[in-house]
Amino acid sequence: SSDLFPTRDMTDYILDRRGNVRVKTDAVYTHSMNDIYLEERTKGREPRFVTTDQEGNLHATNFDGEYQILPLDTLGANHFFVAATLGSNAEPVYITAEANQLKFFNKDRTLRFKKGFDYPISHRPQLLELPNGEMKIGVVCASANRVYLIDFNGELHTGFPLEGNNEFTILPTVQGQNGQFNVFVTNAAGQLS
Repeated sequence: SSDLFPTRDMTDYILDRRGNVRVKTDAVYTHSMNDIYLEERTKGREPRFVTTDQEGNLHATNFDGEYQILPLDTLGANHFFVAATLGSNAEPVYITAEANQLKFFNKDRTLRFKKGFDYPISHRPQLLELPNGEMKIGVVCASANRVYLIDFNGELHTGFPLEGNNEFTILPTVQGQNGQFNVFVTNAAGQLS
């Protein structure tokens, strides 16, 4: 744990827009330093907030205060976690990264793929949309000055890795032809590439 964020058990609260407690749960756990994500309503589930604890368990809280601990991945305290809802059915997916391993989990928390890198993953993985609407995962390995674009099957996108050491953005080319796009990222010298 870091000096700024000492390890301690915490409770989740759902507040209204005035800062008053709307929903309090009885859940007390050691939070990771990851964001809390809102999962949209699906046919079989009400909307809920999800995050991970320092061991990689998924913690889910709905708006009624119902709380679940769901096994996801075995992780250390310094992992990255991303939750997203994809597609017209708003199906949740989960991404974890720790050391040099990226993992992608389906809605039922089964592992879809695991991808290893030669260098440690230095930033939280990004979900990026290409101009053609296809979703990819952006991965940064700053110590190697490399950025990667990975599809949802764990395959590296053509032309990657590229030089870069920070989160990056994808924009269509000026002509916007054939799904081509530009990648904007800073390199080790701090220059925009």
